[in-house]
Amino acid sequence: MTDTMQVSAPVDIPHLRMLTMSDPLIEREVLALFGDRAAAALRAILKADAPGRRREAAHRLAGAAKAIGAWELAAIAGEIELQDVLSSSTAEALSRSMTEVVDYVTLRLAG
Repeated sequence: MTDTMQVSAPVDIPHLRMLTMSDPLIEREVLALFGDRAAAALRAILKADAPGRRREAAHRLAGAAKAIGAWELAAIAGEIELQDVLSSSTAEALSRSMTEVVDYVTLRLAG
């Protein structure tokens, strides 16, 4: 007997559909906007050079991630926002989650 593990998508599609009223054009716009905003926020988080800048960028990323239902990414960004510190393990988790979400969004936009 083999165990099967259900892997969930990095984006909550029912949430996204609710947000976009199941309109595929609005969904594409929201996902494209997320991609632009999230990339800028990630760069700001990684390069923050003054107190509060990392917190502000993490807040923007958490909000963008919540908007599309990227709950894991939102939680990691929320942790960074609260601490305004980026440990190496949190940076790794952030990068991994961001890559998963961006890859998923890219595939969704291509389809």
